[in-house]
Amino acid sequence: MKTTRHELPGRTREAACVSASAALLALALLQACQSSTRPAAPPPPPPAPPAIQRFAGNTASILAGQTVTLEADFLNGTAVIQPGNLSPTSGVPFQVTPSQTTTYILTVTNGAGVLTQQTDSVTVTPAASGLALLAGQFNGWGNADGQGALARFYGPTGVALDGAGNLYVADEAKVRKITPVGQVSTLAGGETHGYVDGPGATAQFNGLRGLGVDQAGKVYVCDAGNCAVRTITPDGQVSTLAGGTYGLADGVGALAQFAAPEGLVVDGLGNVFVADLFACTIRAITPNGAVTTLAGLANTRGTDDGTGAAARFQAPAGLALDGSGNLYVTDLLNPSIRRVSPAGEVSTVANAAFASPRGLALDAAGNLYVADAGLVWMLAGDGTWSTLAGSRTNRGAVDGAGAAATFGNLWGLALDGAGNVYVTDPNNKEIRRITPEADVSTFAGCAQTVPDWADGAGGSAGFNAPAGLAVDGAGNTYVADAQNFVIRKVTPAGQVTTLAGQPGLGGLADGPADQALFGLPRSLAVDGPGNVYVVDVLYDVIRKLTPQGTVSTLAGSPGTPGNQDGTGAGARFIFSLDNGLAVDGAGNLYVATANGVRKVNPAGTVTTLADSSALGEAEGVGAADAYRDLTGIAVDAAGTVYVADATYRFVVAITPAGAVSTLAGSPSLDGGVQDGQGSAAGFSRNMASLAYDGAGHLYLADDSTIRKITTRDGTVTTVVGSPAVQGTVPGPLPASLFQARGLALDPAGRLLISVPDAIMRVTF
Repeated sequence: MKTTRHELPGRTREAACVSASAALLALALLQACQSSTRPAAPPPPPPAPPAIQRFAGNTASILAGQTVTLEADFLNGTAVIQPGNLSPTSGVPFQVTPSQTTTYILTVTNGAGVLTQQTDSVTVTPAASGLALLAGQFNGWGNADGQGALARFYGPTGVALDGAGNLYVADEAKVRKITPVGQVSTLAGGETHGYVDGPGATAQFNGLRGLGVDQAGKVYVCDAGNCAVRTITPDGQVSTLAGGTYGLADGVGALAQFAAPEGLVVDGLGNVFVADLFACTIRAITPNGAVTTLAGLANTRGTDDGTGAAARFQAPAGLALDGSGNLYVTDLLNPSIRRVSPAGEVSTVANAAFASPRGLALDAAGNLYVADAGLVWMLAGDGTWSTLAGSRTNRGAVDGAGAAATFGNLWGLALDGAGNVYVTDPNNKEIRRITPEADVSTFAGCAQTVPDWADGAGGSAGFNAPAGLAVDGAGNTYVADAQNFVIRKVTPAGQVTTLAGQPGLGGLADGPADQALFGLPRSLAVDGPGNVYVVDVLYDVIRKLTPQGTVSTLAGSPGTPGNQDGTGAGARFIFSLDNGLAVDGAGNLYVATANGVRKVNPAGTVTTLADSSALGEAEGVGAADAYRDLTGIAVDAAGTVYVADATYRFVVAITPAGAVSTLAGSPSLDGGVQDGQGSAAGFSRNMASLAYDGAGHLYLADDSTIRKITTRDGTVTTVVGSPAVQGTVPGPLPASLFQARGLALDPAGRLLISVPDAIMRVTF
């Protein structure tokens, strides 16, 4: 076969191959050249170094073995705390329990593995003596100042921030100040409600609501109970800007009238705007106190938009002010957000699914934040709504992120420059903080606990109005858990069990302890063999619980009150709420009744040791009152009985023969708590239990204090708490208490105290 070859015209095949190779070489050279001139990609930036922003906690007032709350705020890394090898989350409180002076060291290391780190430390030094929790849960009520969770509030409502980041809170009859690190103090006001201008604690308020702060740091507050708007200078001087009587009138200063000033905001010129809740209006106050009505018609409810008096509100509550002078108003009973222009033109901004909107604030971007019952809303500048934190249906006092957090019933709201939202939670007695990332924490205060029944150890146990206490020779404490209708036992280590009665079920039934029923157990005593005696106030009887677990009625006729000596059911008593009970070494009981002091022997025979007439003669008040509010009672080794008379505020002594004398106190002091000797000492109107220490000293539960009385000469001193401070706050003495009721001393000389939901222990 003949093969035909086809040559490229004018070129040989070899030449073509050479040409192709040259082209490939040129291309390779070009690529190499381009590669050599292209700049190299920059290396990744080094990871940001770790930064500790804050490491602190409530370390100022603790006892050995007491729980301490710390909080670490840090950036750009992971953290560890020694000792304990703890791994905290930034901004989330955690707890430690030091038994001695301990320095906790926080180390934050860069998360990328780079060996760069930052450290900080907190030293906790427990005190050797003071007030500590034995069992139960702290009650959040009170007015105690302190750091963070050690502060107490009665009912925080209005809230506002100054330029330095200090938070001001309206709290019933006080205005409180909270620094950026959570230190709470009282700016003005006291324990007494009233209407008094003046400096600091001498001033009086009555039901504070919304407040605001001007550029000079002056605080303006709605005093709803006094129908007034008051001012407070930075040093605590209180005066009235406008109002002071109930009404609807405009005018200057005291000539103006308010119905219920609720919300308040102040502008840069010192003009004050007030939401007058009951008057259904928005009021304006000039710096010289001239009051006018900006929008709404006095005492006329409605939902109409319009200008000035043509507009209608149902219940204007919270206020916020934007940079253009527009007011934003929460209309509580017409759940909506309204806007009021500087000219008084009212329009409706939003009708979201509100429940009861109150506090609100605006940020620099025009986002609106609203406190609405159990949640916080955010209305963005583009008109979209979202929930920042909380829940419509779940209520509580749980910190956490977003919807995982729970609130009670939110009231006031303020916003700082960093985007943190502060809300008052009056149901929980707390101030809560919400970060821009929606993390909720407790900034100040202690959650109001829900009374409950629960056996367990220490803080896991639950009580409901524990009253009388008694301690046996082994140091076990017996508790009359009144509103749970049971008798509880607390070991020295704080382990709580239920001895007798059925939790939550009241009644009258003797028999085996777990089948017995109590009506209202209030006072207790325990004898040497371990029998527990109980004053059952509801049925006017004395019950007995044996160590074998049997409940019987020792003396008195159930449901048949009276003043009759006798044996067993033949005796009659009339008990008030806090009549005391004590036992001597021979097993005789001494009980304070409305008619006097009675003695009950082990067989149940009742005799009268001293009646109301004998008490009155010894106290110098005569026998005008057939009934006395005799509360605490104690007996010493010689058989002398000591009784607290809350009607006339005396402590009296009664010999075994029935001779009565006054040991300390005087009705002329009109309920004032005052230390001193004999008649120079004063007690409150809330005298409760007495306990005797065996060494010549009585201890008296006296409202928010514990008083020590020397039986030899009647010298009275205050050893726990302060008469001006309410709130159970553990720590070194004097610490503080809220409504101390029951008292007992253990074999080690430590004092046991019942407060509304816990048993506290004092080490002297």
